[in-house]
Amino acid sequence: MGVIYKVINGTGSYQEICEHCGEKIQDLHVSDMAVKKETEPRTIKIRDKRDTLFELKKKKERLIESTASLLSRDLIDVDELRASDIEAGKELKYGLRAEAMCSESIDDIRGITASFCYRVDNTKFLSKQIVIDGVTKTLSQSFHDAAELKSNITGSKVGVDRKGRPVRLKSQKPVGKIDDDRYRRVSEDKKYTEEMPEQYAWWAAIHPERKKEYIRMIHSCVAFHERYGKDDSYSLNVLLRFRSEDELRAALSDSRCE
Repeated sequence: MGVIYKVINGTGSYQEICEHCGEKIQDLHVSDMAVKKETEPRTIKIRDKRDTLFELKKKKERLIESTASLLSRDLIDVDELRASDIEAGKELKYGLRAEAMCSESIDDIRGITASFCYRVDNTKFLSKQIVIDGVTKTLSQSFHDAAELKSNITGSKVGVDRKGRPVRLKSQKPVGKIDDDRYRRVSEDKKYTEEMPEQYAWWAAIHPERKKEYIRMIHSCVAFHERYGKDDSYSLNVLLRFRSEDELRAALSDSRCE
């Protein structure tokens, strides 16, 4: 996975592939892979994928530049590629490229950018094995684990990160096409979309601590499950039935949830 070389109609090109599902993310331009020799004293400029001239840099310089962006998107760990590691000759998993995920979104409610694989029913995704907290399991087991509720106080499951952990978001705004290995831009033509149940204004307006308590009662109250369905209660789809916090509170009271 990661970066592959493909020949199509006699023309070769590099493609970046999602680490989990194996689907293509983007075509890579030669400028995405090129570096200047460590011993080269001259200034060298080449054209990038936008046909803009930019100065070619040495491998160590390019790696240092990309580290902050990769850290902010959880594509490397803070101790995975320190400046001292780069100086000693260490690279990213695919040279200049780190592991890549097929989706990247900004959650404006929680103030985070998440990189994840969203193709949770893809054949390669379902069968891929990964070690999570010392235990070997498939990505399918991680994402579809019954103990990993569809929705909780941190958001709804949208995929898994590079380490196989479920990713939860309260809202999503997809990041636009990749400009290069350091910068990405937000698609301004796309709006934030709230994940269930944050899409309901009355629920979104509730204080986080009260939400946490409501979710606890919805998940644990047997009488509530009998009346509204266990699956809908665990996924929080049951909130579709209510138009306000008062209606939810009355339903919980009627079921004697504590």
